[in-house]
Amino acid sequence: MEKIEIVREEIRKLTKEDFDKILYTLIKRNMNIHNYPGAPSIEDFLHDAIHDALTGRRTWREDLDIKTFLMNIVRSKISNFKEKKGIDKNAISIDQKFGDDDNIHDSILFSSTIGDSIGSVFSKPDYTKERNRIIDKMIGKENLDLKEQILLKVSNDSLLTRIVEYVFDNPGEPVRARNIAAGLNIDIKDVYNANKRLKRLLKDLIR
Repeated sequence: MEKIEIVREEIRKLTKEDFDKILYTLIKRNMNIHNYPGAPSIEDFLHDAIHDALTGRRTWREDLDIKTFLMNIVRSKISNFKEKKGIDKNAISIDQKFGDDDNIHDSILFSSTIGDSIGSVFSKPDYTKERNRIIDKMIGKENLDLKEQILLKVSNDSLLTRIVEYVFDNPGEPVRARNIAAGLNIDIKDVYNANKRLKRLLKDLIR
């Protein structure tokens, strides 16, 4: 059986529940896509991915299951869409897309206007250079160090102040939302909401 026929057969085997799970995963991982003007819905991206798979426009690797294959196509399409929109292709917006494993530490330290979330995680080899560029720009703004600048920005928000202080008091290892919630004895949803507020407050720091 030819590879394209195998792909078609595997897609035919997918149930509605399978497609619902694929869609749920994609939506969870790309929650900020609606922030980009003219962005198709995740459902549209998935529909196009299925079409590409069925017509052989995308080559299936036999070491991938068909659901992963479809999700990889969607991720590629979203990446291409963002690149065409002028989004830095080295930046991946985290925007709380991995549940309670969000790296709030990176969100605070590497706040950027490149993505539409408060923080961006940069892929190597550009990670260090981009991180240093952002930090240097933030530090040089008013001759304040990074912590002081951020604390100044969040001074009217007591919870954000506690979170920022907690993050800077725990250097050297990623501080995840669930760790912050446990460390400060607060609900994890409050951490997520605070992260969104922090995005808005820090936007102008690196402009």
